[in-house]
Amino acid sequence: NTYVRNQILGALLKMMQEQPFSDISISALVSTAQVGRASFYRNYTDKEDVLRQENDRRMKSNLFKAQIN
Repeated sequence: NTYVRNQILGALLKMMQEQPFSDISISALVSTAQVGRASFYRNYTDKEDVLRQENDRRMKSNLFKAQIN
């Protein structure tokens, strides 16, 4: 699960350096990530959800770090 999510996020970030977000298809994303479509949809609802979940994860991490300090 973590492997799939990391592969998808890494592939999406790489693809966004090469083309507009709106031009990235789920098919191209899973192909670049070398994971199946079913694995993608098991973890995300759409490509926007990939970024949303990563943003949420980073926000929670930053809040946790702020509470420690």
